[in-house]
Amino acid sequence: MKQILLMIAVVALVALVGCGESAEEQAAKAKTKAQAGDTEAQFVLGDMYRNGRGVKQDFKEAVKWFRKASEQGYAEAQYDLGLMYYLGRGVERDFQESETWMRKAAEQGNADAQNFLKEAQSIDVDD
Repeated sequence: MKQILLMIAVVALVALVGCGESAEEQAAKAKTKAQAGDTEAQFVLGDMYRNGRGVKQDFKEAVKWFRKASEQGYAEAQYDLGLMYYLGRGVERDFQESETWMRKAAEQGNADAQNFLKEAQSIDVDD
């Protein structure tokens, strides 16, 4: 399932930002679309900032764009935003906020979020 989602994301990224362009050109194109409210572009731009692809790596900027897409209901962005809160990247580590976003993504069928929540429930915090 992860491979299928990854393939879909790659196809979407290519369709969104184009082939044959430098990473910097792709980031500029994604930013223009993201600023215009394109949810998928907001997610892609957040991913680019998180990974430093075409832009300088900046976790706070990644969180900003993941949040914009998340607030519009984009499940993949909700999962990634939850992960950023869980890891404390670009935001203060906050397990409750992480769970909130993971649940939103899981409710939309995001398998990664569902697995994350399942694993989190299996951890015994009293040990």
